[in-house]
Amino acid sequence: MLAISTAGGSGAKKCTKYLRETFMCWGFNRGYELPIITNSYGGYEPPQKVTKKCEKIAEKFYMDVCSGKLYPPTFVDLLVYNIFRGMSHTGTEGEFYDNEYWEKTGLVDVAYATEIPLPLYKHFLGNIIYCFAKRIAKKTKVTYKK
Repeated sequence: MLAISTAGGSGAKKCTKYLRETFMCWGFNRGYELPIITNSYGGYEPPQKVTKKCEKIAEKFYMDVCSGKLYPPTFVDLLVYNIFRGMSHTGTEGEFYDNEYWEKTGLVDVAYATEIPLPLYKHFLGNIIYCFAKRIAKKTKVTYKK
């Protein structure tokens, strides 16, 4: 995933960071940011420094996609995944689509998606987070207004 943003003044970096984090939460394995601050809205001609930055990020992104390598999740990715995994135990069976999804896909039984390489210590850590989240979920009543 490559997030590109141009801004006249400021905001490009915050925008690309938000997009990268969002896509990572959606399951993208790796994210890159390319924030560009411009001082013109019309016929913008990027300076040499900006052009080199674009080429460098584009090359890294291209090489990463071509390699097909899958990277282990960060601690934050692992934390969020296993909190949602634990929260899939809230409510009664058939009450929420999330619960059904976790059960049908078998993801409720694993510390992270099985096709992603996960070091042993992250399996252990993910399962500890899951146990805490599951315990809290059983005591929590989640409701949705219909």
